[in-house]
Amino acid sequence: VGTYLCLPFRLNVAGRALAAAQIVDLVVHADYRRQGMFEQMARHSYEMLGAMGYHALVAFPNPSAMSYPGFTRTLGWRDLAPVQRFAARLDLGRPLRQIVRVPWLADAVNASFRSLRGRELERRRRAGPAMGFEFGVSAVAPEGCDRLWDACRQSHGLSYWKDADYLRWRYDANPEHDFTYGCLMRAGELVALAVALERDRAVTLCELLVAGRDLAAGRALVAEMCALAFRQEMRSLSTFGHDDGF
Repeated sequence: VGTYLCLPFRLNVAGRALAAAQIVDLVVHADYRRQGMFEQMARHSYEMLGAMGYHALVAFPNPSAMSYPGFTRTLGWRDLAPVQRFAARLDLGRPLRQIVRVPWLADAVNASFRSLRGRELERRRRAGPAMGFEFGVSAVAPEGCDRLWDACRQSHGLSYWKDADYLRWRYDANPEHDFTYGCLMRAGELVALAVALERDRAVTLCELLVAGRDLAAGRALVAEMCALAFRQEMRSLSTFGHDDGF
C-alpha cells in the first residue's frame, strides 16, 4: 500500500565519511491515504536504518509538496539550508523577441548585449592564466579527483562524499545525460572542478569543487565555464545551491 524509498550514500561531515541515506520517493496507495501511512513508513524506516548503522537521513522536498509538512511538523525534520538558483544570462535573444515585436530590433539589441558580455567574460577569463591557472575540459572524471576531494572535504562541512567513485557513478555512468568536466590546473595539479550539463542551450553546473575554498581559483573556474558556455552560444549558465559565504 505504500513505499518509502531511500538511496544509501556516504555523507561528508567536516571531512569524515558517515553512512547515510537520501529519501528519493514516497508513494501511498490512493485507498490508504490520510490514515497515517506516511508517518508509519517513515518511523519504520528510521528504526530499520538506525539498526543497520546509518547515521542520518536527508531529503530535498519541494516546499510546496504535500510531503514537506509531514517531514517538518510530524516527524521532527529541520531545514539545514535554503537552496537557491544562481544564474548568468549569456544571450537575450529568446526573451527579447517575446517583448520586442520587431525582430531586427530585438536582434540588434541582443548583438550589442552579447558584444559587451563577451568582452567582460574574456576579461575575467584572462585573469586565470595571469595567476598561473590552466583550464581544460574532459568527458570523464579527470585524474586527481581524489586529491582534490581530500583538499575540499573539511571545508565543505556537510555534503555528499564527492570522491572519484562518486563522480564516476553519478556522471560518467549516467544513462540519460552527457556531462562535461571543467578542470582548473595549477602546476600540474587539479585545484578546482566543475561538472556541467547542457540542455536546450542552457548550462547547469552540477558540481563546483575548489580546493581549500581558494577564492581566486573559484573565480577563475567560474569565469572559464561562463566563457566556454558563451563561445558555445549557450543562453545561460546557472546552478542550484546554498550560499554559505564562499
